[in-house]
This record gives sequence, structure tokens and C-alpha cells, in this order.
Amino acid sequence: MVEELPDTSSSYPKIVTFSTLASGTTTHQDRIEVDDDMSLIFAKIQIPPGESTGWHYHQGPVLIVVQSGKLKHTMKSGETQHITEGSAFIEPFGEEASHIGYNEMRTPLILYAAYLLPAGAPLAIATDGPESVG
Repeated sequence: MVEELPDTSSSYPKIVTFSTLASGTTTHQDRIEVDDDMSLIFAKIQIPPGESTGWHYHQGPVLIVVQSGKLKHTMKSGETQHITEGSAFIEPFGEEASHIGYNEMRTPLILYAAYLLPAGAPLAIATDGPESVG
């Protein structure tokens, strides 16, 4: 179940509109440090039932909220997590953090993501996954 956040829209002047696109809770205590120019990109990601993202990695951190469904998130190391609706997490980055996301449910999986990437970097870089993981 998605946790309802306090209504902060009343803090803005009446001419400003505010809509929560997604919200989630994380227990991670990660910090994000930036050395060079970075791009911040927000995306809505939909993965159809039975499909995956394919093996890939990112060149910077990605903050993700699972809006609906359940994400099976498998790392190159074989570590697998099942991340449920209303949860948030920060994806590790770099080639050593290659991973794949699966939607094993019968309904679309909807994620909202904030990518913090080096300026001009692609959102993701496709890679081969390990033979024994999947």
C-alpha cells in the first residue's frame, strides 16, 4: 500500500500547482555526491507483464519509486530483491552494478525514476548478463 504523504501543496502560493507523481519509503542511508556537471532526468517507466528491462547499468545513481506492481531486481552478483508497491530505493551504478528488472506480475509494473547522470550520458548502457543469473 502506498503511504500517503502530508499535503504540502498548501505551502505554495495558490498560482502554483503541485501533484505527487509517486511516493515511497526507503530505509537506505546512502549519500549522493557530485563532482562534475550532472543531468537530472525524471521518467515514468512501464514494464509489461512478463517482460524485463534487459541487463544494463547506469553511470550515476537512480532513485526509484515502485508506484504499482512488484519489481524483481537482480544484480550481476546474483543478489535478488523483490521490491513492492510503495517502496523506494537507490540503484547502485557503474558496470560492476549491472542489473535487470523483471515484472513477474499479470499487470503492468509502473516505476518513477530520477536519474542523476553525468551530463550527456545515456539513461542506461546495455550489457550482457551473467550466464547463471536471471
